[in-house]
Amino acid sequence: MIENLKKSETQLAISKIQHLEGINFKYKEDNGSVYMFNFIGNTFKILFDPIPDKNIREREKLNNLIRWNTEITIKIIHLRNTFIYLSAYLNRFKKSNLSKDQQHYRYFSEIISYYFISIRDNILQLINSYIDSPIKEEYKVSLEKLIKNLNDEEFLKIINNFEYKTKRFREEIRNGFTHKTNPFNHYYLTTIDNDDNLGINYTNTIEDEEFYKELLCNLEHLSNYIDSLREKMQ
Repeated sequence: MIENLKKSETQLAISKIQHLEGINFKYKEDNGSVYMFNFIGNTFKILFDPIPDKNIREREKLNNLIRWNTEITIKIIHLRNTFIYLSAYLNRFKKSNLSKDQQHYRYFSEIISYYFISIRDNILQLINSYIDSPIKEEYKVSLEKLIKNLNDEEFLKIINNFEYKTKRFREEIRNGFTHKTNPFNHYYLTTIDNDDNLGINYTNTIEDEEFYKELLCNLEHLSNYIDSLREKMQ
């Protein structure tokens, strides 16, 4: 059972992620209309709109921007809340050495990896709508497809920098949670070669403290990514 956290526990965790916020970007239309998408996400403020009557494509784009900004913002809030519990239970485990505290920490570690990747994917959806990409909305906007339609070098640099810095967390750790064996657990795998020889391979594992340090680094990368996008989309 998940227990209530103490105020001191939440304050310590919040201090480490208080910089992580929504994109809060600005969108300008060719006709001069300007829209500011705020942190709340599900609302936006019209700064200047000389032509209130919009065609279908303009309305569709604006609706997509509102939708993806909302998704990103809500998931950042969920990520922040998950991090608070994750941090609290890791600190409890270090003091108590109780299995239940460790299991709660690992439970929230797995959840936060989902939110991290989901925010990353939703940001690609937002950029896809923002640049008027010819890619039709799909279950997931492929990074490769988006890059092919991105003619803005600054956007490309921002995206590629984030992808490079978060590669291990996304492809090894998160994929271990989702598609392979849990990276916290120690397993060995048996293999048989063409000559019927038995081989043993050990799965890649990560310790509790190592995961936490890796997470902090990647949350910093995510925050910097959002800051760069915010500056670009003004």
